[in-house]
Amino acid sequence: MSAAPETVAWAEFRSPDGRAYWYRADTKESVWEKPAELKSKAEIALSDTPWKEYDSNGRKYWYNADDKTTTWEMPEQVKQIMATLPPEAHLAPSTVQPAQASPGLAAPAFVPATFDSNMIGGGQLVAAGGFLPGSGGLSSSVSTAPLGSMRVDFNKPEDAKNAFNQLLRLAGVNPTWTWERTMRDLITEPMFKSLRTMGERKAAFEAYIADFAQREKDARQKSIDRLRPAWKNGLGRAVEAGMKSWWSWERTKAELSRNMSEMWSSARNDDERRTLWSEYIAELKGREETKRQQVFKSNVDKVHQIIASLHLELSTSWRDARYMIERSDDWRADPELNQFELVHVLGIFEEYAKKLEQESFQERQKLRAEKTRNQRKRREAFADLLLELRKEGQIKAGSKWKDVYPLFDKDTRYTDLLGNPGSNPLDLFHDVVDELDQVVEEHAAAVESALKTQAKAIDTAWTIAELKTHLADSKVILTDDQLSGVLAFVQIREAAKARAEVERQERRKREKMDDLRFALRNLRPAIAADSTYEEAEPMMKDLREFKALEAEDLRKLVFESHISRQKEKLRERERERTPSDAGSRGGESVHSGGGRESSRARRRGPFESRPDHRSSRRSLEPSPRGDHDSRRRHTDERRSDRHDDRRPDERRSDRYADERKADPHRSRRRREATEEKERTPRREADREDARPEAKVEEEGEIAEDIKPASSSPSEPRSRSRRDDERDAKRTRLSSR
Repeated sequence: MSAAPETVAWAEFRSPDGRAYWYRADTKESVWEKPAELKSKAEIALSDTPWKEYDSNGRKYWYNADDKTTTWEMPEQVKQIMATLPPEAHLAPSTVQPAQASPGLAAPAFVPATFDSNMIGGGQLVAAGGFLPGSGGLSSSVSTAPLGSMRVDFNKPEDAKNAFNQLLRLAGVNPTWTWERTMRDLITEPMFKSLRTMGERKAAFEAYIADFAQREKDARQKSIDRLRPAWKNGLGRAVEAGMKSWWSWERTKAELSRNMSEMWSSARNDDERRTLWSEYIAELKGREETKRQQVFKSNVDKVHQIIASLHLELSTSWRDARYMIERSDDWRADPELNQFELVHVLGIFEEYAKKLEQESFQERQKLRAEKTRNQRKRREAFADLLLELRKEGQIKAGSKWKDVYPLFDKDTRYTDLLGNPGSNPLDLFHDVVDELDQVVEEHAAAVESALKTQAKAIDTAWTIAELKTHLADSKVILTDDQLSGVLAFVQIREAAKARAEVERQERRKREKMDDLRFALRNLRPAIAADSTYEEAEPMMKDLREFKALEAEDLRKLVFESHISRQKEKLRERERERTPSDAGSRGGESVHSGGGRESSRARRRGPFESRPDHRSSRRSLEPSPRGDHDSRRRHTDERRSDRHDDRRPDERRSDRYADERKADPHRSRRRREATEEKERTPRREADREDARPEAKVEEEGEIAEDIKPASSSPSEPRSRSRRDDERDAKRTRLSSR
């Protein structure tokens, strides 16, 4: 019995993209390249050449694996081999059984294999379009043939996307690739067109790159986590053996690869090794920094304790503090403190000084607040004392300090307030009296309003009973004390009005005198300097100012002052012509005992201040230049008055207009001040009486030097001995 011919178990199938592959059922092996058992003699002969034959939509083309070229025409080397072979060499072996001749053989499910560089060219089945058959990888399978007409169709978009991703994976695309490079290298691949539009391909490429980077990151992190404990221990031993943390990576790399080769080879690449080394160095530096901070904090606490034990004061300087700190026992006995930088000690000392300053400030604030509180309590206690006297009727409207002072001069509530800043006892007393005066003023306004309905006015001569009689028909009901206060208020008010009227008349009289004096100065022809009043009266009687001033004695007084001024002008002119003679005459008048006193001195009066305190020295030591300058100054002033053609009343009006323009409320304030003065005419006298007894004698002496001038123009104030001494002192100072 003859043996049956051997049957080859290979069967041919088609992948979803149309590519042929071969499957062996007994070994469950699938390959893209035709097995050797199925190749013809021509195919076996061509396998020794770099040229490979492929089919593109029924059209054959050849690919050279050595120079990576593609051509549609049969190469010369292939033609020569084909010419040497017989025609039957192109037929496959007769033992080949195609898949369709084996009804019991089913096509295997097509599952694209994951990419593995070790599987390329090993006969294992991979995704369609991954690499050209017969090549060692995709880098050798790129074809320059015009394959734009090729198109691969998939039933599902997911299959098309998976095929495109498999193409990228087999091509070795990684995050370092750009879309332009990918498109340039893979555009001729059939699977590149598995996605129809360029936007879909670019989106799939970007998603693939992102997924690839994430997988690489996860794998790298997983590897680092796995190696970290071993590398940590190994690097620790290396540091103990002498490796330094400040070494460069190249030096560390050489040291570890030579002495710790097992640990070094456990990592996949230098990137993981450098990452593990950087993590260990960072951890090592962190431990060192933590230790340094602990030592620093310990030293700071020790310095704080040393400074606190020295009991430094706020005025202690840094030099003294440093001397005391460095010579303390704790500083000398601690070696760590000896290495502590002085700049940190200075900072601690400044903090301590600020703390002392803050405590001192708080203490002063506390004392100040306590002092202010005590002062307020003293004022409140004296205010309560005044309130008690007011309730008892000891303090009334119009009461004076000198009348009330004996009631509490021995009371501690008064003596404690003396010397207290703020409101003094007199101010508090005046506040009470002002309040009572305001009440009396309101009562007076009510009484006057009630009498006004009866066409009556308060008479200062009325008694309390008469006032009650007039108010019997009104609704105003006041006690006898209140009515007495109303009558006193009205009397004071009327007296103030009378004084104001007298002052107004006196002021008007002076204004008329000034007007007449101005008129005489501008009278043409001028009155001769040797004329008498009777001789000059016919020239003055028609002047409006002369008629306005009705008092004959005042007319004569103005005329005499005018004549005196005219004579003075004549003497001034003479002195200007002969200044040396004037100086000698002045010296003679002084040495002769003052018998020839000038008209200016006689007119000035004994209590008027001299314009120049050096006049006595000028008379003893003549200085013509100084006298001439002084006379020129006074002459210019008189000339400026002479050239002003306005009347005195006009000049006053202009001056008042300017004042009102600068301060429009001045008149109102003056009027209010006058009214206030009329309401409380006794205020000044009360303030004089309010001085404590301890200062009465001293203030009395001062009051002698500050006596008010007489209100009458004809009565000059008396000159005291102190004024004469003051003038003599000024003369001595000026002579020096």
